[in-house]
Amino acid sequence: MKVLIRGTCEGPSGIPENVCLSVEVLRRSHPDCHDFWDGNWVDAAIELQIPGFTAAYKCSMRTDEFEQFHQKLDFMHRCLKGTAALVTMEDGIALDGEINGRGAIAWEGCLRYPCGSFSELKFRFDSDQSYIPEMLSELEAILEAFPVIGKRPVTRPERP
Repeated sequence: MKVLIRGTCEGPSGIPENVCLSVEVLRRSHPDCHDFWDGNWVDAAIELQIPGFTAAYKCSMRTDEFEQFHQKLDFMHRCLKGTAALVTMEDGIALDGEINGRGAIAWEGCLRYPCGSFSELKFRFDSDQSYIPEMLSELEAILEAFPVIGKRPVTRPERP
């Protein structure tokens, strides 16, 4: 199960070139855990093809991160405004998209390998709303195969 984020950016000759960011969920990291904190970790494969660079690595992500990205992307699609972010707890990937009123999306991202290290690849590319329905379907397939387990615990403030 994977989600593809596609678009274009200006190549060295000034002509737009294709960009593809792929986030593939491989398996649950802890398949025997059934609580919110441990049960929602998944192993993922990240691939980026952008003019001048290709990156491929594996990292840990959480199913609730995909769920949040889906919710924001769905709002962006329905309202033609807002932002959608896919950000991981361990900083393996950070991707932010912002749509304007005409349906153009500006994506900015940062990939880190290994997670939390100083080795990073920052990138930008443009896309449009026509890619969103397919992305939503791909995210729904991921969440169907790897649903969020449990609910985020509500923390209560300590009493003095």
